[in-house]
Amino acid sequence: MVCGADHQLFGNGRRKFDLGRCFFVVGIGLCRLLPELDGSARMILAVAILGIAGYLAFLMTIDVPMYVSRWRAGATDAASF
Repeated sequence: MVCGADHQLFGNGRRKFDLGRCFFVVGIGLCRLLPELDGSARMILAVAILGIAGYLAFLMTIDVPMYVSRWRAGATDAASF
């Protein structure tokens, strides 16, 4: 059962990493679109870009490292058996 939990933690970290890459690509697209819009549409896009940047910062600093550390801890615990 440890192997399944270990694989699940690694899979969760990998999925979060992939999700972060998708958000990064969408953020780049929104940044390229920003100069072409005016008024409230531009403001909404700016807020969306800030939200994406905040989410990516959260993924890189908290979420993915948490899954990686749990995965490593599980791997060392399994190796001691």
